[in-house]
Amino acid sequence: MGALAEKLKNWLGQLKMMLTGTPSPGEDEYDIRLRKHRRRIYIRTVLICAAGVLLFFLIRYMVIHHSYSSYEVIESEEQMDTISTYSYVNGNVLRYSSDGASLLKKDMQEIWSYAFNMTQPVVDVCGDTILIYDKRGTLIHICDSKGAIGSFNANMPILSARVSKNGTVAAILDLQDESEIQYYNAQGQVIAAVNVSARETGSPTALDISDDGKYMAVSYVTVSGGAVGSKLVFYDFRDSTSDEHVLATHELAGTIVPELRYYGGNSLMAVRDNGFTVYRGEQEPKAVKTVDFADEIESCFHDDKYIGFIFSSDDPEHRYRMEIYSSGGAFVSKSYVDIIYEKIHMYNNEILLVNGSEAAVYSKRGVRRFAGSLNEGIIYDMLKLGRNKYFVITDMQALMIRFE
Repeated sequence: MGALAEKLKNWLGQLKMMLTGTPSPGEDEYDIRLRKHRRRIYIRTVLICAAGVLLFFLIRYMVIHHSYSSYEVIESEEQMDTISTYSYVNGNVLRYSSDGASLLKKDMQEIWSYAFNMTQPVVDVCGDTILIYDKRGTLIHICDSKGAIGSFNANMPILSARVSKNGTVAAILDLQDESEIQYYNAQGQVIAAVNVSARETGSPTALDISDDGKYMAVSYVTVSGGAVGSKLVFYDFRDSTSDEHVLATHELAGTIVPELRYYGGNSLMAVRDNGFTVYRGEQEPKAVKTVDFADEIESCFHDDKYIGFIFSSDDPEHRYRMEIYSSGGAFVSKSYVDIIYEKIHMYNNEILLVNGSEAAVYSKRGVRRFAGSLNEGIIYDMLKLGRNKYFVITDMQALMIRFE
């Protein structure tokens, strides 16, 4: 121990002499010049490293807090109809209506298009895979960035459906007094089916399947003794030959679960009417994170990494409060929003809000990047396609704009 202390003392003494320039006993002129040269190199290296670290954090701060003051229209085309809906699909734009769908590139050139006839088309996207189904109807279309993968009819009206990256589809079908969950491959073959009794299980309100199609979760509304609650059931479809698919069941008293979202493999976020819970586990999913909210949720939105919530503001100077969380439930940011929005989305870590005349863009950290009028007509929707490129749909045209 004494030897170690002596070595440390000698090293500190040498460091002091190098930094202060104090000569040591017995040093000749050459040793002094060499020590001063090493001192200059050391100080220069420290200053360069410090400047590099400072520059890194300065650039990071500028990127995080960067905002836009104007925009430029890059591409535009006249709106041929006012009934189409648009969705973001991995860098491209899906345009669909009751008459058909088409996939557009960033420059608004058509990749593919085909016609169908639906009363109420609904879209779900997982990576490049697109599900288009007729809610309360029976028609299902599955496609990707190259075109159609499969098309088939369910045997009963569809209440809700989700798609995985490999094209498998989970759908809740309406059997009047009861429901049935059917799990299809992309060609419409039934891989598995689960009968749902409203009396025993409850009425299904939401479902989602994992990206790889191996797991599914369904939330049910239950009523017991006049009290409303929820039942969250996890299913396993890794073995299609098995008749038993239930992995776990969780009872949630006094709350409703209107939104389910798988992140990655078996990590699921269940959004409750008073907060959210993250479940994880391959054999028996368990709650690993629970966040409760004191205020009523106005809106919920998400992308592949984050989820956000809008509440009435707790600050009288602002209209809304926005909170962002990671897919694992970690708090990311809190900010305030003043635009009276009609639609809200989250794409690539940014939150987009629009109404008929205004648009606003916020970062996941709550930095307001843009807020104001676009002066291009009545705004229906806005999608993010690139770092500062956005697809805007108005009553007169579809625009590709770049914020500056």
